[in-house]
Amino acid sequence: MGLVSAFFYLAGAQITPIEALNIALLDAEPVPSMRAAFRASISSSGAVREIEYDPLKPLSRRFRISRRVGVDEELDAIVDDWAREVQPDVRLFADDLRSSLGQGNIVQTADGWNVQFQHKLSNNDGPVDALVSQQMVGGLNLDANTGLLSRLEYSINKPFKTPEGAWVDSYRQVYSFGRSEQWGVTFVTGYDLYARGGRFGVKGERTFSVKVTDVAFSLASDANQQLESKRIPTN
Repeated sequence: MGLVSAFFYLAGAQITPIEALNIALLDAEPVPSMRAAFRASISSSGAVREIEYDPLKPLSRRFRISRRVGVDEELDAIVDDWAREVQPDVRLFADDLRSSLGQGNIVQTADGWNVQFQHKLSNNDGPVDALVSQQMVGGLNLDANTGLLSRLEYSINKPFKTPEGAWVDSYRQVYSFGRSEQWGVTFVTGYDLYARGGRFGVKGERTFSVKVTDVAFSLASDANQQLESKRIPTN
């Protein structure tokens, strides 16, 4: 039984909703020196890009596309944006989730704790995030057995207009999580994005999916760079 599981088992009904949420958030907030080498599959309805990232390799070889299937310029733009980030592995950690939690409520269900909240901007959000955030609400689930993050969903509560003049009628992001017992950290194993909208009377919708298929953690300050390689199970 893990530390978090043991705590929930011993505390039973005595644990408060805020304590339950805080434990889950702490488990998803790694030490600043934690890094992750990973493989992931990024897909749209008609294309797939498989990528690999290794922070231990020389800068020019850290991020690479290992496989391309289909043609999708928007998917390529998503991958290119990810590749240009200073630390692409940061996307595997929900360390800014706490700062994104606005006003909300916590209820206990048969599946665990459920938290509904207003999304607020965090330090990692950009200009587009600021626009979306004004209409965004969030919901996260804590697993009934472990008390850890199991699912996080963002959606908009009303349509909005982008600076380019396009209307977004529907927008949803859903994240799934796993945990490394060796490193004691909850991390993102994948997420799905769905958007529907249009411009000049032309409507359309797009769906993108990211699945982390393999991950190895390390500490930037660790001279031996001890890694844990873990194949992410597929459903």
